[in-house]
Amino acid sequence: MQEVLSYANFDIVGWSDPDALYHPDWLKYTMDIFLWAKKNHRDHVLGPITSFNSSDFVYHQVLGAYESPYGEYIVKRQAGMLNYFYFRSDFEKFGSFIENLEDETDMTNRFESFKVRNFCPDISYIEHIGQESVLNRWRPTKYKRAMFALHPVEKGWFIDYKKFRKFEKEYYEKTTKSYEDKLLEIEKIKNTSLFKKIIQSIFKN
Repeated sequence: MQEVLSYANFDIVGWSDPDALYHPDWLKYTMDIFLWAKKNHRDHVLGPITSFNSSDFVYHQVLGAYESPYGEYIVKRQAGMLNYFYFRSDFEKFGSFIENLEDETDMTNRFESFKVRNFCPDISYIEHIGQESVLNRWRPTKYKRAMFALHPVEKGWFIDYKKFRKFEKEYYEKTTKSYEDKLLEIEKIKNTSLFKKIIQSIFKN
């Protein structure tokens, strides 16, 4: 990220995990709330925003729900960082993530030292793809279900969202294979007629 910033003077910087499904309106919705809340919120010092309202509302410690002209937003101590945005000035103050297995926890502790909180829209315009998180490779206790959007927007996805979730859930429930084997299986079936039929049934014409 520091290298990217050296090439251009961006006002806002951010990134996304690759396993994210985006609604067409995600950017406008996120930025409207981000800019309004950063200017008007008074109960906390707000830092980065994520478009993802994670289902893990206990571990991530919800601190409050607030209204804006663009919809409700949630303030959290820690957030599911499926994507993440800072003002450049905040990024330069707080620094980059430490690249280790506890990067999210370490960064949250760093924010804590600045009395800074994460926040997100209540309605998610971004979703985590997959029933099993890749992070299970390193967790002492694996999550049976990866974090998902707590309140996904109902309409407007470029795929049939409910069909996608149904197919995804059925696929993972019917196999007991390891995460690595599942990835290999997906690669093998990608060019089969069955896979193409499944995709055609999910995506809207």
